[in-house]
Amino acid sequence: MNFLRRMVRGGFNRQHTYVNGEIEEEDWAYKYKNNDILRITKSQPISNFCDQQHLKFIAHVIRSDNACLPKRMLFMQPTRQYVHDPVGTVGEGH
Repeated sequence: MNFLRRMVRGGFNRQHTYVNGEIEEEDWAYKYKNNDILRITKSQPISNFCDQQHLKFIAHVIRSDNACLPKRMLFMQPTRQYVHDPVGTVGEGH
């Protein structure tokens, strides 16, 4: 959000507190809310972007060959209740 605020002119400006029509002091709140910054820059929250990338990667792995190591690691079943080494059972034919 900090980077997007730098892109917007006045993105770091603070709101003013008015008393009797005159500016008393600056408030700590930003002039533009985070939703306003996202709308102005036509962007999305970084968490949405990360979720989309994660889903695309999982879909890519699922479409790959069954012998592919990332797919075998994704769908492996641990042989013990508490597995410390998740790659330990990947080499075996499961």
